[in-house]
Amino acid sequence: MSEDSTLDAFAGGEAAEEEADAAPEPSANEIAPATSTYAWSPEGAACEACGEVVERRWRDGDELVCESCKSW
Repeated sequence: MSEDSTLDAFAGGEAAEEEADAAPEPSANEIAPATSTYAWSPEGAACEACGEVVERRWRDGDELVCESCKSW
């Protein structure tokens, strides 16, 4: 049987508990950390591309950039 849960697993009961107990736990290598896509700074912060101080910046690759520098 595949590792995917069946619909019966969500109905509860002993079979569902056994299947949930048998499911492998993901390792730390399989879980990607969360990454923000947007930042808001009420006092303003510098755009990492052009240096303009803005309240709202969006993630563009590894940088937080202003709306003008964001490649939409």
